[in-house]
Amino acid sequence: MTFEYNIDNKTRFVVIYQDVTKTPTRISKLLGIPLSTIHSWIKSLQNDEDIFSVEPGRGRKRAISGEVRE
Repeated sequence: MTFEYNIDNKTRFVVIYQDVTKTPTRISKLLGIPLSTIHSWIKSLQNDEDIFSVEPGRGRKRAISGEVRE
């Protein structure tokens, strides 16, 4: 019997990393998140940074601006 909860992956990561103490490779496989992302989150936690806040300017930029698409 499996249970499915609507919990975001960052919350799952924190619980697995701090409470269950799985390896980064195992966490990556469990959550289906790239290993590089897991290592980035671990580094942020060790530096007492908030992994839940997303800084502006992060991520891929749009190839076509919103004005052109409309």
